[in-house]
Amino acid sequence: MQTSSPKEQNLVRRVSSVIEPEQALAKLKRLTLEQTTRLVSHHCTTVQIRACAKERAIQKEFGIDRDSFKVLRPDLVGLYGLYTKIVGDHRQDRRPLNIAECDHIFQEFGIEGADASLHMSDRGIDFEDFLESLEQIRSDLESDFDDLIGAFEHHPKVHGVHGGSRMISINDVHEFLASVEVLQDTDGDDTAHIAMKLALEDVLATSMHEDDMLDFDQVKRVMQRMKEIEKRLHHTEEVQAALAHGFRETELDELRETFDILDQDGSGSIEPEEAWGAVKALGFAISKATFSQCHRQVDKDGSGGLEFVEFLQLLKMLRDRDGCFATNRQVSTLNDLLRAELVHLLTIFHELIQSEADALEHHQLLVKVCACFGLEPHDHLHKRLRAKTFQDLCKVATSKFESQTSAV
Repeated sequence: MQTSSPKEQNLVRRVSSVIEPEQALAKLKRLTLEQTTRLVSHHCTTVQIRACAKERAIQKEFGIDRDSFKVLRPDLVGLYGLYTKIVGDHRQDRRPLNIAECDHIFQEFGIEGADASLHMSDRGIDFEDFLESLEQIRSDLESDFDDLIGAFEHHPKVHGVHGGSRMISINDVHEFLASVEVLQDTDGDDTAHIAMKLALEDVLATSMHEDDMLDFDQVKRVMQRMKEIEKRLHHTEEVQAALAHGFRETELDELRETFDILDQDGSGSIEPEEAWGAVKALGFAISKATFSQCHRQVDKDGSGGLEFVEFLQLLKMLRDRDGCFATNRQVSTLNDLLRAELVHLLTIFHELIQSEADALEHHQLLVKVCACFGLEPHDHLHKRLRAKTFQDLCKVATSKFESQTSAV
């Protein structure tokens, strides 16, 4: 079989964004390079037209003024998506956002240090007013970079153009950001470099200059957008990791809150002692040496601490009673049980099949287990059932189910 050239392989990838991969290969056999280029160009233009129509529809629906629309346009569809994820997709669902909902959007969008309560009334804040507040918050955050004006003015790639204004070419922004340590000057295509490229695109899209030159205010905007985009990319990574480990996106805030509580020094990672304390508090009777082995297993980068994504892996092992957590552990009440343990007990009682578990919240599973045992969540298991460990509880559940079945 003849191997396709790199150029042909690239065309297959590009046309595959328009049609199915198998069809793309067959299509290329009938198209010239010029025809394929026109096809891809037409598809990209169609996508841009649809995006523009969506932006204009949002502007019209919420009465966004021209100046605000121009500034927010690169992010408008994304912000609208975060808003509708909270209030719903239908126009009749539109309502003001409360403080917690605003904070949630700020977090997902990558805005740090914003206090939503300063920008809303007792009834909350409408989406159009939220966008206006976001503009002000971003402007305030950009001022955090004001102390870099000296470094910018004296950077060798900054020149006086446009009536004496000091400006830098977009091709040299990377070098300036590296010189002020906003960007690590590495060759890797890491998150920061991706964020810088996207931030430059956003700022250039709203630039008043006809050439690819930026003044200091625009460079400050690039740096602020970089911070936002980096946080959004990290949030996306965390969501994907949570889903991959069997957690739901709705659980992510609670998982992050747990992580932040354990991260006592705010370093962004959980030290072994902090994680060990949490595991012991959950009642797992495992040795420190065994836990250390587990910790090394999930500490993928060998840093010694667990970052959030690695912490999710530890939680997965704990939830699924995998590895060192497969050992029996002491439980005092039904309220102490982990989600996986609740699911396992319900399967013993034939009250649940594994595939149904994802549709139920933790408290719903707990209610079902309480009903099976005829207990309240805080009833003492040793006094009521003579059960000290989870395995003891499983034996009681098996015996109870068998006696109920035989009685029938």
